[in-house]
Amino acid sequence: MRVIGLFRELVTPENTRLPSIYASKNILAEDMVMPVLKYLSMGTDVIDVMETTQDPFDSEKFISGGPSLTSDGEWVWRYDLAHYVRSYRVGLPEEFLARVRHVEAVPVKKLIVNEVADNVLEAYRTAKMGSTPMNNNK
Repeated sequence: MRVIGLFRELVTPENTRLPSIYASKNILAEDMVMPVLKYLSMGTDVIDVMETTQDPFDSEKFISGGPSLTSDGEWVWRYDLAHYVRSYRVGLPEEFLARVRHVEAVPVKKLIVNEVADNVLEAYRTAKMGSTPMNNNK
């Protein structure tokens, strides 16, 4: 399980071992925005969090359910990643972008993701601490 789109400004307390969302701004190619958004929207919800996330670029914007976790069975991402992709074209790893380019639909069934929910949570916890498995801006 690999985590994408986890930035230091999105975790409390801020973890300096994670990449900065500010350094990731405008890295994603414009022609990849819509395919990435489509892919992210087809993931399976693993954990729903009833919390808002303040947009690090605009303190007046909040994303409902921002820290909720979604997965395709291989990658894990926060719900608010779609907002950062849409609004700021944050960079994502090439391995993930290659998957987006070659997969028309998320091939993992919800049942499979639910079976590996513990792995999803452990991958996220590990990445949040600034350790692998995490992948941003490659």
